[in-house]
Amino acid sequence: MTPHLGCPAYGGKLTGGVTVALLATPSPVPGAAARVVGYYVAALAGWGVGGAITAAAACLSAYVLEATLWRLTGLDVARLGCVAVVTCAAGMAAVGDLHGISLVSGMVTMLALMLVPLRARGLVSAQVHLDSGDQTES
Repeated sequence: MTPHLGCPAYGGKLTGGVTVALLATPSPVPGAAARVVGYYVAALAGWGVGGAITAAAACLSAYVLEATLWRLTGLDVARLGCVAVVTCAAGMAAVGDLHGISLVSGMVTMLALMLVPLRARGLVSAQVHLDSGDQTES
C-alpha cells in the first residue's frame, strides 16, 4: 500500500519536528503555529481514545485550558502547549499508538538535525564562509 499525505508517517513526523523547532525558538513562541500543532495532537489523542466526538472535545478542552492559563497567569502558553505536545506524544508512543511513535520520531530527527552544525551536514560549504568575509577558513 502506498502512503498518502494523511498517513501518520508524514503528518506526525512533520508535527513532531515543528514542535521541537518551536521549543527551540526564543520567547515568545509563535502562538498560531503552536496552536496548530497542539490542536492536531489533541485531536489525534482524542481520536485514538474515542473517535470524532472525543477528538473535538479534546481540541475544545485544549482551547479552554490555553485561554484560562493565559488569562490567569500571563505565561507563554504557546511554549507550555508545545511541552504538552511532547508529553502527549510520549504517552501515545508508550501505549503503542503509531501516531505517537511518528510524532516522537519526528521530534528526535529534528533535534538531531538541530544539534549537528550545518557544515557537518554538508549544507554549508567552506566557500560560503569565505564569500561572507569569514577568514577563518582556508
